[in-house]
Amino acid sequence: MIVWDLADKSPRTQIRGSYLDIQALAFSPDGATLASSGRGWPRVWDVATGQLLLELDHHDYAIALAFSPDSNRIAVGNAESPFAGLAVRVWQLQNGRGLQSYRGLNSQISVVQFSPDSSRLAAMSHAWEVGVWETKTNRLLHVFLPKPGEYADNAAVAFSADNRHLAYTAGDQAHFWDLATDQEKRFALPRGFSDNLAFHAAVGKFISFRREQKAGIWTGVLRALTVDGFEPIGEIEDFNKGVRNGFLARDASVVLVDGRNRDQTGDNRKAAVYSVPDRKQLWAESYDAKFPGDKIRALDPEGKYCSLATGRNASTKFVTTETKLTEELGYDVHAIGTNAVLMAEMPPDSRTYRNLALRIHRRGNKNPLVTIATEVAGLTPRFNRASTHLVWGTTDGAVILCDIGATQANLAAMGLGW
Repeated sequence: MIVWDLADKSPRTQIRGSYLDIQALAFSPDGATLASSGRGWPRVWDVATGQLLLELDHHDYAIALAFSPDSNRIAVGNAESPFAGLAVRVWQLQNGRGLQSYRGLNSQISVVQFSPDSSRLAAMSHAWEVGVWETKTNRLLHVFLPKPGEYADNAAVAFSADNRHLAYTAGDQAHFWDLATDQEKRFALPRGFSDNLAFHAAVGKFISFRREQKAGIWTGVLRALTVDGFEPIGEIEDFNKGVRNGFLARDASVVLVDGRNRDQTGDNRKAAVYSVPDRKQLWAESYDAKFPGDKIRALDPEGKYCSLATGRNASTKFVTTETKLTEELGYDVHAIGTNAVLMAEMPPDSRTYRNLALRIHRRGNKNPLVTIATEVAGLTPRFNRASTHLVWGTTDGAVILCDIGATQANLAAMGLGW
């Protein structure tokens, strides 16, 4: 099967693996999945990647297919045949029993982002496609093609407070999309890396934090962004040897920065939290300049808690930035929920070092509440602001949303819940 893009009259995806001949095809309402049938069992495919998602048994000579408007059911019609009688069967499609898959992008996911009210999800792939889904219906609403930056995992996307606009920054470009009209505006930025974006409700604008090179030193730069351009806020000036990376809180209230500094005692590295937009330092910790890798692991949506790598057996130190209290957790935190009630860990496979599982912890408990077998792409996991859902991207282009309450209930029904 070949899926064609009718806009430019070019083949988009080749789908291989059908059993014998194909006699019926049907797209889901959002165009993200395709059903095929004929001889043998009907199958459901990911349109963007060509991946087989599902087989439906007890069919042969299936000559008619139709999805329901909400994509939750599929009807399959059989012709009279030696192996199957004349029949129409309707299948209920269950999407993970607490885990929902969002499809439509065709390569590894590099960035995921919730809208403030969690009604929308945005994700970007390594092919520089930005998808937007409605979480209630799983419907793919938009696929945008921004100008690529240099590294997909350095890009950033964010929703406005009213869900009306989606912003994107990477490389030397910023894009704004009106999600009601699909209108796009773009403007140039100085070349930068390690992009962060969030909407600041009090300021009424998007806030951007990124690394830009000035006089040979990587500087942390804050800007306010609107559809009409950008306004400078200022630079984080405490790192005279360069900024390594930074995390902007989901409400843009603070930014957590890691970088190098030289003072009278010599070279060192420092992690520090600054309020936005006034850039007042709220908390800081210096550490050995020879520390390997990234120090910052995660920042909660409101910027009150962060986790920092300790360099000891993949453990992180948990910091309450307002009170400056620290505690050792004994595991590596990659996502923090609101008020730090829940946290997520990605334990690497000991042989391949790939992230093949995701663990959800309750704060203060080293033993996880649940371990989800899933391949996680990069550092994509994040909680929504209510900490009722956790989302992450995968290497095959899917975005997975975990409804924590539904997952707990389904496990409890099997005697496995917490």
